[in-house]
Amino acid sequence: MGAVADNFDETIKQKIFHACLLVEPAMVAELARVKPLPPSAELSQITDQQLSYMLETNFNAVKKDISLLIQTEIERISSDPALKHLVENLHPSASAGKPERDGDD
Repeated sequence: MGAVADNFDETIKQKIFHACLLVEPAMVAELARVKPLPPSAELSQITDQQLSYMLETNFNAVKKDISLLIQTEIERISSDPALKHLVENLHPSASAGKPERDGDD
């Protein structure tokens, strides 16, 4: 938990956590040169429902890709005698392909 300011040069009187963000002047200058993206005509024609569907579809595709990547890597590591010990206590979860450790209940 914490509180932050929108601008680098604004400080907060009451801090919820002890931290300091160091921002290099070169980075501030570089960010000042960045131009905002112009609004897309295509995006302005999309309804909220269509946008929600697109975001959910993309999210699910990324989630599926990550699950496949995890499964592939676990199989690769399991078949390598030098690395096999790293995954001996893992078994795939029935829910989302996430590895679970034995005995973590």
